Amino acid sequence: MSFKIWHYLNIFWIIIFLTAETFILLRKVDATGVIQTPMIRILTSIILICFFAIIAIIQFVIWLFIKKNKKTH
Repeated sequence: MSFKIWHYLNIFWIIIFLTAETFILLRKVDATGVIQTPMIRILTSIILICFFAIIAIIQFVIWLFIKKNKKTH
């Protein structure tokens, strides 16, 4: 299995993360009309980081599983 697609997928996730983080840090009000204070921006960024950390952990576990299966064959 070629990991070229895997690398492209990771680049895609990085672009999505950077776009979302930029949007969070630059907006003045959110969709409900609440003014974004620095604390709310930090909390929103932490939530976004946790979401992408979960994705990274899942990818890592899948990668380990693939690597382990390659060694046994």
